[in-house]
Amino acid sequence: MREINKRGGNIRLSDKPVQNQKYKMFMNTNGRIVIRPVWDDTMLFSGGLAAVEMNGKWGYIDRSRRVVIKPRFEEAYNFFEDLARVRQEGKWGFINRRGILTIAPFYDGALSFTEGFAGVKLDGKYGYINHAGMMVIEPRFEEAWSFSEGLAGVRIDGRCGYIDRDGFLVIRPRFEMVSRFSEGLARVKLGNRWGFINEQGAEVIGPRFEWALDFFKGNAYVWTSCGIHTVSKTGSLSPVITRAKTEVHKSA
Repeated sequence: MREINKRGGNIRLSDKPVQNQKYKMFMNTNGRIVIRPVWDDTMLFSGGLAAVEMNGKWGYIDRSRRVVIKPRFEEAYNFFEDLARVRQEGKWGFINRRGILTIAPFYDGALSFTEGFAGVKLDGKYGYINHAGMMVIEPRFEEAWSFSEGLAGVRIDGRCGYIDRDGFLVIRPRFEMVSRFSEGLARVKLGNRWGFINEQGAEVIGPRFEWALDFFKGNAYVWTSCGIHTVSKTGSLSPVITRAKTEVHKSA
């Protein structure tokens, strides 16, 4: 028996397992049979490839939905700087766009590559490797963030600061939480409030927001007790959604 349902101009015929993978068979409006794989989970495309999950394993497809890297990883993420972090047998490594492991699964955790470096976790501490897999900043941080504009956030003794590409602390750890630099400013959390610092660590906009996003095209979204605003690099606020409107929307 076949199940026929109209779906966007296609008629679904059946689900059919092929080589231990699930496929759906469709008949399009021209009467042509179309076979499409069914993914359990997918990520957005990045650089022409997207990570997909099938039967508990992750691989990659191109924009034509063709499998270009066979699903064989426990976890997989988008490509950055032509490398993607993947987990195999409980350890993290990196593959190239052909699916070849260029950095063997060796680490307990990993971040994506940015500015030539990727944060990796080894024996409970974070350090940084380069594209060749060489450890360029030794693991000594409790937590680490990706590099942006030449700096990366790190946590030492429970507090967060920033290091440069040589691994030197250039902004002393004094924040509860940090984020990446964007347009010369980074959002930081201090005293349960968010503000912004410059690359010298000086406060440009003091911590007074309940939440904040990174700067983009000269402004950043921030949350206050009055609602959602945009803030300029000089600290001036422009309302976007007031708290009263937010409450009305919630009750609607």
